[in-house]
Amino acid sequence: MPEHRIATQDEWQAERDALLAEEKELTRRSDELARKRRELPWVPVEKDYRFETEHGTRSLAELFDGRLVRAGSAALPLLPSHDAEPLLKRADRRRLHGSRVDS
Repeated sequence: MPEHRIATQDEWQAERDALLAEEKELTRRSDELARKRRELPWVPVEKDYRFETEHGTRSLAELFDGRLVRAGSAALPLLPSHDAEPLLKRADRRRLHGSRVDS
């Protein structure tokens, strides 16, 4: 176990204030990155995805009743093409089974 330093209240407060400033900067940076991620351009999914459901085979648009759906930080059915397939599969399983799917 590390040995802890002993400090006065004023020393502790000064170090705590410096740490708080760093934490606030980290939060601002994280918020800025999240904003930039949300502003990424959307790309139409060009592949004709088909899903087997309890109601038969459905297209992506039919699966979500024509609505744009948010999945994580991406919007469906408009996604960067390299991200589309794994997100669509996860979103489809969530919709069909109503449960959380990890991966």
